[in-house]
Amino acid sequence: MEISVLKQHPKSGAASVHLLFEGEKAEGVQFSKEDFSAKPGETCVIRNNGVSILVGLGKKAEFYDEKIRQAAAALVHASKKTAAKTFVVQLPVFEHFDDFVASRNFAEGSILAAYEFTKYKEKTSDDKVPLEGKEIFLKPAKSVARAEEGVRIGKVMAQAANYARDLNNEPGNVANPEYMAHKAIELAKKHGLSCKVINTTELAKMGLHGIEYVAAGSNVPGRMVVLEYAPAAKVHSKDPFVFIGKGITFDSGGISIKQIHGLELMKWDKAGACAVLGVMKAAAELKPNARVVGILALAESMPSGTAFRPGDILKTGGKSIEIITTHAEGRLVVADALSYTKEKFPDARSVVTIASISGACVVALGSVASGLLTPDDGLAKDLEQASYKSGERVWRLPMFPEYSGNVEGKQADLRNTSDPSGEAGTITAAFFLKRFAGKWPWAYVDIAGTGWQTTQAVRNYYCWGPTGAGVRLCTQYLLDKAGK
Repeated sequence: MEISVLKQHPKSGAASVHLLFEGEKAEGVQFSKEDFSAKPGETCVIRNNGVSILVGLGKKAEFYDEKIRQAAAALVHASKKTAAKTFVVQLPVFEHFDDFVASRNFAEGSILAAYEFTKYKEKTSDDKVPLEGKEIFLKPAKSVARAEEGVRIGKVMAQAANYARDLNNEPGNVANPEYMAHKAIELAKKHGLSCKVINTTELAKMGLHGIEYVAAGSNVPGRMVVLEYAPAAKVHSKDPFVFIGKGITFDSGGISIKQIHGLELMKWDKAGACAVLGVMKAAAELKPNARVVGILALAESMPSGTAFRPGDILKTGGKSIEIITTHAEGRLVVADALSYTKEKFPDARSVVTIASISGACVVALGSVASGLLTPDDGLAKDLEQASYKSGERVWRLPMFPEYSGNVEGKQADLRNTSDPSGEAGTITAAFFLKRFAGKWPWAYVDIAGTGWQTTQAVRNYYCWGPTGAGVRLCTQYLLDKAGK
């Protein structure tokens, strides 16, 4: 499905789309409250001298810009019920935002909702693609130029998120660390990024062993991948924004093996690394005026005779670590990436880690908001602002110093999870990572609950499966801080 700004009347047969608040009427379209009450996401297809689609925005007093994305998704799903190929959407005049925001959000919502992953499904002559060849045209309320810029940004954001979703949907027998490194190289060549792939032998020479330990039970060695975007202009700061992604391409739990239920979903534990690749794709296309570095910490966690064990004492980044459970492996690979960043980019403008590390975050926040943990109030404020603009909600969890004892080891510097209760799991993970962070502003965004949906998503413009969480949040943060 394509989306653009309307510049001339489309061919005959176009469906008219009306975005309505509760109690509003649509010009030239008759309907009753029983047919359509304009609740958020509600749709009604009316066939009378052409096709009209009504899309609900809910109560005007409760409206905010995220509901534009949801309305766009509702239109995409409703469009499957009609043979119309062209849809003309009249954007209303919104009280608190202009045609740029409305158009951008509509573009994002429609592209995200149209996403499907069918790579491995057999296609037959009877297969029909309900969205193939369909187009949405937006009629801005006031400014065509602002609407066009909004659609441009929205398309880049959503397509980058869908790129991350494609990668995250790849199964573990395909998307191992080697495959992910290859995709990073491919992305770099296409978009003019620099790319370095570091194997575990090279990492060991730097004193970094976390990826090596986690991958020890697998036949495929782990890797660290470093991507960099640099703008053509010389006026930017030489110090980069750094994004780190956890990439466990399959997480069996290792020796502390996970329960059978849901184990097939652990191909999605690479969501953080996929998100960082999405951020780098978006950066290359939007061209912010700043250096941007993306680091992928890649490993496959498997149980075998060579796997690391509970009770082992390991060392990485200059710190010894007691392994309480091999289930808490993601923080070990991220520790390597943080240590590498501290050495190579000591003056980074900020470092944001995107990772599906803690199941406790799912319990605390569900699938609606990602956990945000940072000791830096300024960075927290910036990410919260980006969260509001992007629609990817975050909620800041505390990092009170009293929690720091949860990661103190008994026979080593650290332990990889709190013992014995496992309390405050997400906060404990943040304090573990903090021990490897540098002097730069640093944040950890936990997408364990938001990185994928296994039921109809709360944010209903997402399909089932990976969501690309973190891509739009971090890209928005980047644009806010670096500009275009």
